[in-house]
Amino acid sequence: MHLYLTISTVLTLSFAEAYGAVDAVPLTYNKNIWSLSTEDIAKKFPVYKWQQDGNDYLSSSAEDLEFMGMSIQGLSVHSAPDGTQSIELLIYSPEHNGAISNTKFSHATQVWKQLLDKNTKKVGRRMPSISSEGITDKRTAWEFDDSVAVLSAQVGDSPKQLKLTLLSKSAGTAYLHKESEQKVAGDSAVLKELKGKTSILQGRRYKKQDIEGDPEYFLLYFSASW
Repeated sequence: MHLYLTISTVLTLSFAEAYGAVDAVPLTYNKNIWSLSTEDIAKKFPVYKWQQDGNDYLSSSAEDLEFMGMSIQGLSVHSAPDGTQSIELLIYSPEHNGAISNTKFSHATQVWKQLLDKNTKKVGRRMPSISSEGITDKRTAWEFDDSVAVLSAQVGDSPKQLKLTLLSKSAGTAYLHKESEQKVAGDSAVLKELKGKTSILQGRRYKKQDIEGDPEYFLLYFSASW
């Protein structure tokens, strides 16, 4: 994955290292990462204090993990026979961060989308949502020369997980091809008619916001005053 580091980002990383934070950018910025085995990665990046499970999985036990100046809760690497297949960054989970509201979770997801758009100089592509056992997974993807990045926001009755997964080009291309064969989320006739007409309540004020995903049911409320 090509992340275009700015001078301010480099300075932020330097100060972060000085104060003990461990940044994941050097791992994801390394263009040759996809040809390395988990053993190679463990040797090349010891700062993440890897724990190895077999030959194809690494997880970091380092504290104060960060990515692009933002706190993350976990870092793991999965390998394939010919090298690394994916790098996963856990951004939020109730076990690590405590429970938060759907509104705060939605805001956090949007912040990460904007951060990735800005730093990669690409606009994320919304992918079809997946719903299973009461949990909906809303995903946005960024495609690069050597990899694909997928931001995944999982919500049920309450927020479940927010993670960023970087996939090697071969695995990422297969992922995008599979997703392109599915119906694009937000393509229903009802959502098209409601686009630009819905709002959410934030505090005591309403803010314009389109509905995301493909809800199975809609509860519409209209009001008028004279």
